[in-house]
Amino acid sequence: GLLNLLVKPIVKILSLPINILTLGIFNIIINAGMLWIVDSIIKGLEIEGFWGYVWSSIVISIISIVVSKIIFFREKKD
Repeated sequence: GLLNLLVKPIVKILSLPINILTLGIFNIIINAGMLWIVDSIIKGLEIEGFWGYVWSSIVISIISIVVSKIIFFREKKD
């Protein structure tokens, strides 16, 4: 959580031009890099290879989108 709070916004700003060129797909690479950093810090997390990080970041992104939509729908309903 701390990594996402402090490092990720800086990386997103610095990578904005390439993110625009790739229509946002570069975010997956940024998220994979963040997972790699977390994997190297936390000993209980085991992800193997570049594609493991990429697929993990895709799954996390999909789950995040679904949860955000559910929360937004519940707030809008009330």
